[in-house]
Formats: sequence, C-alpha cells, structure tokens
Amino acid sequence: MITQIDYEDGQIGNEAVILPGLIGASDELLALAEVVNGHKDAVRKALMALKGQTVELTSAQGRTRRAQADQHTLTRLGHARLHRLQAWRHIPVLSARPAAVWFAWSESKKVYRIDCAEARRRLEALGADQPHIAWQLEKLSGLKPDTPLGVIGRARPHARANIFWPDKQMMQVRASLPLFYPARPGEPLPELTPIAEDRQKRTKRSQRRDTHLQPDPFLPSIHAYTYLQ
Repeated sequence: MITQIDYEDGQIGNEAVILPGLIGASDELLALAEVVNGHKDAVRKALMALKGQTVELTSAQGRTRRAQADQHTLTRLGHARLHRLQAWRHIPVLSARPAAVWFAWSESKKVYRIDCAEARRRLEALGADQPHIAWQLEKLSGLKPDTPLGVIGRARPHARANIFWPDKQMMQVRASLPLFYPARPGEPLPELTPIAEDRQKRTKRSQRRDTHLQPDPFLPSIHAYTYLQ
C-alpha cells in the first residue's frame, strides 16, 4: 500500500487509494520513514519545476511534436501512470506512543472568496449568449463591485485519525496511510477504533464551513453564494 504510487487499473483519476492503520515501529524504521518522506518532497519539487514546460520530440519518421516535460520524464522513468498525490504524500510519523486512536471519515467543504469581476469572467467563459448565463450576469450587475462572493468547492470524504495522548490531549491528522509510532517489540497496540468500511457511515462529521453563506446559490453555474449579513 505504501509503495502504491501508480494508478491501478480502473482507479478513478481524482481519487487516491487509502489504508488507515497503526504500526508500531523501531527507531530504525521510523528514521527510514523520515528518509522516504524527504525523497517524496524531492519528487514533488522536481515535478513542480517541470510543470508547464514542454519538450520537442522527433519520431522515427522525422515528425516532431511537443510534449509536457513532466509527463515525458515520468514516461521515460517507467512511471507514465504515476499518481502524484500517492507518490508524494508523507508517511505519518508520530513522536510518541498514543493512548488511543480513533479513525473516522470526515467531510469538509472548501470555501473561498472571489470578487464580482472574477465572477463575471467565469460566467462569460461559459457563454454570455446563453439565456441562463445572461440571467446570472444581470443578477451580478445588481451587486456593488466590491461585494464578495463565496464559492464552494466539491466536498470529498477523507480518512482522519483522532489521536489521544496519555495526558488526555488530542490531535487530529489525515490518515491516508498507516500511522507509524515508536514501539518496543511485543508491546500491545494502543486502544484502536477502526474506520467504517462504508464511507457513508460517518462516525464524525466536520463542522460545516459554509454556514456563513446564504442557503441558495446566487450564481448557480459557478457555485457562488452571497454572504449572510
């Protein structure tokens, strides 16, 4: 699972394979995990440096074409199907043995602000001559130019671990990969609550971040809402 960095057959493009879990590890294994995390950072940095660049390729027939430099490099390295998130996400390493770990599905919506000018650009890009877009552009014209709008991004469930320490303190981290923690041979696992197999059976829901927006979208085509006064 930890070494799964390429897309599997049939895997949806925008979803990552996850395996929440807990692994007690020696100091040597924990140090190795940190080394791997450093290599993951290097992979991400290298791919980001190549992003947007192109290379010119010439076929055996003498034809030339341009290709994205990052994807061409991955193909040459034998990782044309690299799942970038899976490749560079860190192995989570805890500094001490927790008292208990509770895994749960969490779902949060990303809300970000745009101004009226940006909203107009997004609508016009969808076709200002279309009746439903023209209607929304007219609505937008009725707002003051400095009126902020909230755009709600798509919500996706993700695995989280609620970690309880012996001193009763609690922290929460993403748990796409197993959590590594320092342990001695034969030491029992901390108290563990596994994650529900069905993502719809949430044991905990994150607090909604869009409660400060009007309930109905002001510009439905771009998922933009006005803020509550």
